[in-house]
Amino acid sequence: MLTVVDITKIMEQNRLMKELVLQTEDANRAKTNFVSNMSHEIRTPMNSIVGITEILLRSHHSPKEQEYLLNIQSSGRVLLTIINDVLDCSKMESGKMQLFDEPYDTFSLFHDLKISMENRIANCPLELIYDIDPDIPCTLKGDMGRIRQIITNLVNNAIKYTEKGSIRFTVRVRQKNADKVMLYYAVEDTGIGIRKEDQKILFDAFQRVEIDRNRYVEGTGLGLTISQNLVNMMGGVIEVESEYGKGSKFYFTIEQTIVDPTPMSAVNYEQQKSGVIEKEAESLFIALGAHILLVDDNDLNLVVAKDLLKPLQMQIDTAENGMQAVDLVQRNHYDLVLMDHMMPVMDGIVATKTIRELPDEKYKKLPIIALTANAMVDARKEFLNAGMNGFVAKPIDFARICNQLKLWLPKDLVRDVPKEEAKKLLADDLSDREIQPEDPQMGFSFEEGVNHCGSKAALMKTIRIFYRTIDSKANKIEQCLKEGLISDYVIEVHALKSSALLIGAVPLSEAAKELEGYGKQGKTELLEEKTPDLLAMYRDFKDILKPYADKEEAARQEASNGEWCQALQQIHQCIEQFDLDGVDRIMEKLEEYQIPECIRESMDQLRVYVADVSMEEIMELTDTMTELLRD
Repeated sequence: MLTVVDITKIMEQNRLMKELVLQTEDANRAKTNFVSNMSHEIRTPMNSIVGITEILLRSHHSPKEQEYLLNIQSSGRVLLTIINDVLDCSKMESGKMQLFDEPYDTFSLFHDLKISMENRIANCPLELIYDIDPDIPCTLKGDMGRIRQIITNLVNNAIKYTEKGSIRFTVRVRQKNADKVMLYYAVEDTGIGIRKEDQKILFDAFQRVEIDRNRYVEGTGLGLTISQNLVNMMGGVIEVESEYGKGSKFYFTIEQTIVDPTPMSAVNYEQQKSGVIEKEAESLFIALGAHILLVDDNDLNLVVAKDLLKPLQMQIDTAENGMQAVDLVQRNHYDLVLMDHMMPVMDGIVATKTIRELPDEKYKKLPIIALTANAMVDARKEFLNAGMNGFVAKPIDFARICNQLKLWLPKDLVRDVPKEEAKKLLADDLSDREIQPEDPQMGFSFEEGVNHCGSKAALMKTIRIFYRTIDSKANKIEQCLKEGLISDYVIEVHALKSSALLIGAVPLSEAAKELEGYGKQGKTELLEEKTPDLLAMYRDFKDILKPYADKEEAARQEASNGEWCQALQQIHQCIEQFDLDGVDRIMEKLEEYQIPECIRESMDQLRVYVADVSMEEIMELTDTMTELLRD
């Protein structure tokens, strides 16, 4: 018996289902593209807003104006974080999120996380418990930036929802064989906890639990979603245990490839430092005729980077923001540009796009390498889309930057160097015997400073800058407190916290960090009680650092009084013509020469006036200094 079935309706339903699926996919694609494009479009002006606010904060304002600017800066940074989270979420939905497996130093990862956590927790009455397994291999292979992002998200959440008690960060080795290690990560807090019914939606995008109770806590509800997706991509699962009203624990386990199985506890990091020259010598080359442009808005970063690249014997010009870089590129011939990413006025992405759009064909071929400290968000594609040729992560690794430079500089300018000659070029001519031995009780560690600056020579230059501004900076902190300018006070001690850590003055940095926290909380009584001790410690560094500063000064070129007079007159003329770039160029050149004894104190003051753009004071002081040199 033959049965005939009409399948016309079934076929029609299938066709309609396929159309609906295609429409849904198109809609999702359109949404993803829109979110991605909008995130990129919003980030650029936001970078400008944050950057310009940073510039305005360097000038003097009334307390109310200062408060408004700090609020703009804080709000801008929060918005940038939200934009980055939305963009990451968009990448995950579209399947464009990628992990980058690269060797990384576990000690550096955990040290950086500790510094980040301490800074984040500084103004909170919380204890940070840092529990790291010493048997973790010293070098692993994986995506260190994404691991850092996951931990930072979890720690930030713990801090936001914990008013008192502690935050515990734990890392443990669960399993290990010859090639792989299974690492257990956990972040535990004593905060408000999470109800069982809310734990089911905890990892959903844009979901926030107990909104009424937590309405004053900033965030989008994307951090945990992003963290869960990243852990899943690494082959792990993120889980949560929580007791409502008592606290929460987020934990996950991921597998990493072992590069060097030596446990962190067994590594002699002091001995490792002695092998730095040996390692760097393998990457060194000379490019005597090369002319490059280095762009960074941080003066100390410029000092460190220039010194790091000194053995390559290139001519290096500097710019402090993207706008200056665009101008210099049009006025000079450069073989390559090293471009910082995040800068005020104009960031590196916008500057690169602007250079690529210049009419001459040579600007489209000019090699531009990104310098970025942003390991939280995968910006490689953004750099390439802007027209950059490559990127180097900060802090700058000598071997990596040499590899990028060698790849993109004209081949006829690059000369390979035999290893023994390279070691001689890299050898530091600083004689430790000529410097007073360190006393830990002084609160200063030369080796710690070398770690932060990258080399002895760079540290010596940084010490020189730090040493010469001690009096003026200490007086400014004192004056701000005396006049009740607490916002200005906070800015000054924040700067001291960073610069003291850079030179290896850890106790001074920690003291400044404590007072920064009190200042932000408006605890003026504690500021009045503790500031004198901070300033006494700060001013004591005049004696501690003097042997180092004197040695650095003696190593500089000599210039006649007549040459100094000419340079000071040029600064005066530049100010009259409102040529601030010209002033910066002359000041930078003068830093290469020994300062005559009769104007050393005046030179310290001149640096302060130039930094504050105090034009009348600059002209008066340069005239006074010229007279002193002629007497």
